[in-house]
Amino acid sequence: MIAASLSNISEQKSERLLNALIEIGQELASTTDLDELLDTVLRVSRDVFRFENAIIRLLDEDGLHLVAVAAYGYTEEAMKPIQIGQGVMGRTAEVQKPILIGDVRKLPHYVPGIPGARCELAVPLISKKKLLGVLNVESPRLGAFSAMDIEPLMILGRQAAIAIANAKLYDRLRKMTDSYRHMH
Repeated sequence: MIAASLSNISEQKSERLLNALIEIGQELASTTDLDELLDTVLRVSRDVFRFENAIIRLLDEDGLHLVAVAAYGYTEEAMKPIQIGQGVMGRTAEVQKPILIGDVRKLPHYVPGIPGARCELAVPLISKKKLLGVLNVESPRLGAFSAMDIEPLMILGRQAAIAIANAKLYDRLRKMTDSYRHMH
C-alpha cells in the first residue's frame, strides 16, 4: 500500500514535471523579453515544483559577481550582488555544479537569503558550456529539498539558460539594428 502510494506520488510528480517542462519550453521559446522570461522561470518553480522561494542571479559583465535579476520571498538585503565563490550561490557558480545544503545554519559562509532559511538548493545556469548565472531555491524547513529535486531543477535551469542566452542575443541584435538605423 505504501509503495503504491509512493509510486503514485512520484508518477504525479513526474507528470507535473513533464508538463511543466513542455510549458516552459513553449513559453521560453516564444519569449525574447528577458524580464518576462525570468518571471516565467520563477512562476514555474513556484507552481510546478512548489518551491516557496526562488532567486535567479546572472553573471555581471566583469564575470566576478552574481547579480539578482528576479526573485520572490527574498529580502532587499539578499538582493545585493555576491562574488563568485561567496555563499552557496557563489560556490555553485564557481564549481558549475548543483549544491544541496540540508541545514544552512551549519555553514560558516552562508549568505542570508530568505528569513529563517534552513535548506538551500542551487543549480548553475549554463548554456553552450558558458556559465550565465545561478537558480537558487530556499526553504525554512530542514531537509525541504532532497537529491531527487536536483535533476528536475537542473533541467529547468538548462532550459532557462538557453532561453536567457537567446533573449540576450536578441536584445544585442535589436540594439545593433537600432544603432545602425540611427546612423543611416
